[in-house]
Amino acid sequence: MSIISRYVFREFVTNWFVVLVTLSVMVLGNQFTRALERAAESNLPSDVVPRLALVTFVQSLAITGPMSLMLAIVLAFGRLGHDCEVTAIRATGVNVWRSSRAIGVFALAFALGLAWLTLALAPTMAQQEQSTLSDALSRAQLAAFEPGRFTQLPGTQIVVHVSGVDADGTLRHAVLTRRTADGLEVITAQRARYRFDPQTHSIELTAEDGVRLEGHPGSSAARTIQFATYRASLPLLDVQRTRMSRDVVPSLDLLRSARRDDQAELQWRWSMPLLCLGLAAIALPLSQLRPRQGRYARVAPALLIFFLYVNLLAAARSAIMRGTLAPWPGLWIVHALVLGVAVATLVAFRWRRRGGHRA
Repeated sequence: MSIISRYVFREFVTNWFVVLVTLSVMVLGNQFTRALERAAESNLPSDVVPRLALVTFVQSLAITGPMSLMLAIVLAFGRLGHDCEVTAIRATGVNVWRSSRAIGVFALAFALGLAWLTLALAPTMAQQEQSTLSDALSRAQLAAFEPGRFTQLPGTQIVVHVSGVDADGTLRHAVLTRRTADGLEVITAQRARYRFDPQTHSIELTAEDGVRLEGHPGSSAARTIQFATYRASLPLLDVQRTRMSRDVVPSLDLLRSARRDDQAELQWRWSMPLLCLGLAAIALPLSQLRPRQGRYARVAPALLIFFLYVNLLAAARSAIMRGTLAPWPGLWIVHALVLGVAVATLVAFRWRRRGGHRA
């Protein structure tokens, strides 16, 4: 690698590292806030927040990675062009495109790493997110039977209070209230036992020596039933994930599946490394400045192209899932369109340069 190539590559890597760290801090902060909101809404334990933020942050690298690459190219050549260093490089007879080969190699290696992330690591992180949520929800649900306080079962209208817990797990002086379609139900028992049933995703409660009240709030009419033994099943709701559920499926299973949503998900995962290469191909000619343009003049067009590219991919994925777009060519139409734009941009830039030399 020549001295000029190393200089250009160092400028690119510096900008890429700064942009990637900046985007990562912003995304991680956003994911941490969302994890806090999810934990507060579902009464989940606080120790689940850092793990949720981490696994969702790793999955978001599939988007922030290509964005950092494109912005780094635009910022690097924007600085070189604004300080007339690109003009000085050309004056020495060195082709700017040849001095950028190292950036192309870096983009290819980055795309290969992104392919591993989207095809192998991201599904694992999605599964980890799901298991973390399920475990936290189960712990929060069972923690409702801690003595001395009123606790609402997460995701339900059921409130529980117990005065104490024996060594064998028996609840003493248990009170349970829940809203039903017929009104309000209150169960009091001298003793109670419970167990979590993972098959029905519910808590099986067995109460002994108690009273069951049924009525409507504000009404004096109520039905009182005394019982020696009363069994109730308390259904529990699961925490809903905010993204598509197919992202937990391994890529090999998606490859074997004929379902439209599986094919759309697999094409989306492959699209991330292609997105990386497509953005790099557009960013190189786009980053070349005209005379007297500011060093950040190409940042806004680059961001516009990035968001347009990603939104087109997302729209094509949704169209495949709805059946309005055939799985083949599917998302590859968008990549072909972007490749055509990259070639047209490169041809237009070279044509403009040749026209300027003739003038």
